Amino acid sequence: MKHSGIKHQALIYRGGTFKMRKILTSVFILTLAFSGTAYAGSETATLYVKASVVASVGVTCSPLNFPPFDRTDVGKQIQGEGTVSVNSTVNYSISLDAGRYFNGSARCMDSAKKLEYRLYQDAAHATEWGDSNVAGTYVSGTSKSGLPGNNSHTVYGTLTTASVDEGDYQDSVIVTVTY
Repeated sequence: MKHSGIKHQALIYRGGTFKMRKILTSVFILTLAFSGTAYAGSETATLYVKASVVASVGVTCSPLNFPPFDRTDVGKQIQGEGTVSVNSTVNYSISLDAGRYFNGSARCMDSAKKLEYRLYQDAAHATEWGDSNVAGTYVSGTSKSGLPGNNSHTVYGTLTTASVDEGDYQDSVIVTVTY
């Protein structure tokens, strides 16, 4: 019986060893799973982040229409108003060129005969609106400054009636916003 008891103890011992290995293996696997990755070292670099915000400017114009007049009213001053609207994120200046039918000294509307007119920055007609400090096509006037925002600028026009042919007269003036 002694002999069979020893065998019985060895089987129990072997069974305990097997169970112990199984437990240790499970603990080792769990430890690896929750321990994270092991690193041998580290390196660093800098990631530069950059953005460019650009100025934006938009411009629209409403026409300047002079009221109808009788061609026999020679020398009468007629006034009209138009607008230049600017939506800008920066300071800007507005210049008006000489127009399509410039005659060398004044802007003109054209039909069969030219009809001279002038454009001003103010209601008193003290500051003529041109581009002498920008492009130089109309040196009798300068550009007008503006601040950021949505701004409306009135363009004041005058013409002195002249003995011209009946009909419709028109011109186009290039509006340039510089920023």
